[in-house]
Amino acid sequence: MTPNAVESFSLWLMPHDGAPEHPYNERLQREINAQANRIAGAPSFAPHVTLLGGIEGTEDDVLERADRLGAQLKPYVIKFDKVKAGTSFFQCVFIKCQETPAVMQAAQEARSSYGKDPDEVYMPHLSLLYADITQEQREAVAQEAQARIFPGLLDSIFLQKGDPGVGTGFLVDSMSLWRTPTEDKSLKNWELVATIPLTG
Repeated sequence: MTPNAVESFSLWLMPHDGAPEHPYNERLQREINAQANRIAGAPSFAPHVTLLGGIEGTEDDVLERADRLGAQLKPYVIKFDKVKAGTSFFQCVFIKCQETPAVMQAAQEARSSYGKDPDEVYMPHLSLLYADITQEQREAVAQEAQARIFPGLLDSIFLQKGDPGVGTGFLVDSMSLWRTPTEDKSLKNWELVATIPLTG
């Protein structure tokens, strides 16, 4: 990358810091991979909830702001609602998350940190599929995923000893800064830049 080049970044909330060996991530990653394999051109990606996307700036500036934001935010919990179908490539099929005060406050602070519109709509979600398919196909995928994912998450993962006891959801105690050029629908140029702990 050219020094001081303006690029596109996103802040992600990754369950258990994205540890692939954790059963929670393993289950979600398996679902994401299966969806990508079923649909031509659909990429695979790591399980995450986007805290803020469309961040434009140099890596140094964006990372500095992320560090300051991490020092402001306290750890909080994200709780899942249900699988839904969206209308765009990057919101094709996803698990909708509950819009709790802590979740919405974190998003507002993130927007403020990067000079974004404080009233911008935030819809917390964990994507399962990125694809350009018909709305009918999206709805069918969402219904199948709902029936397949949630019993497994609740019965096999969240009742394990050592999990935070938050029901169907996860504890957020860090955020990950990713380089995410939005024109790259293959995601081949998406990469992790840094993981920032929440210490507020």
